[in-house]
Amino acid sequence: MDPDLVVIHEHPEWQKPLFEALTRRGVSFEAFDLKQGAFTNAETPAARLYFNQASPSAYVRGNARAVPLALAYLRTLEYRGARVLNGADVFALELSKSAQATLLGTLGIDTPWSITFNEVEALRRYERDIRWPALLKPDQGGSGARIQVVQSLTEVEAIFKATEADMREQRLKDLLVALSVDLGYHNWKMLNVEERELLADVLDEQTTGSEVIERWWRTNH
Repeated sequence: MDPDLVVIHEHPEWQKPLFEALTRRGVSFEAFDLKQGAFTNAETPAARLYFNQASPSAYVRGNARAVPLALAYLRTLEYRGARVLNGADVFALELSKSAQATLLGTLGIDTPWSITFNEVEALRRYERDIRWPALLKPDQGGSGARIQVVQSLTEVEAIFKATEADMREQRLKDLLVALSVDLGYHNWKMLNVEERELLADVLDEQTTGSEVIERWWRTNH
């Protein structure tokens, strides 16, 4: 029997009061867990209502893939004619501080002046307009995550470099895991230019995935 309600979520603890209330009231519902969800583009929406409770802060809990899955699922449901509460457009607005600030401004609501950028060099054109100290925060925030007080453009640059180093490290680990499972990905010629450069210190054309993992482990532990 199809449920009356599907709750789309990523944080089970946040849902407990809702699930308890729904059960108490005898509402037929199912949970769609974004941490390990899947759907097809041919499915007909089964529930009368889909309630999206996905959170922009999923990435701080190690669930970075939850947000793009949520957006894709919400769009698919809407294209299929489902009734969705907190749908794709609403959720997309929640994901972007710059979009929120712009919307508030168009409604005549005063908001702090802000600059949205993805490279420090691009920020330099506004350097004379910035009043220090300033707040540096990700456009996709959530729960006040990763907000930092910065005193200069040099400090912003240092934060970006540290973040890029962490991302490079994680990318390398992901590649090494892919090599270790040996699903045909171990072939050097299948790697793109970026991946070859990333693996240059630990990989050569004759190296197998298992050898790369062993070498990496010895070097970094």
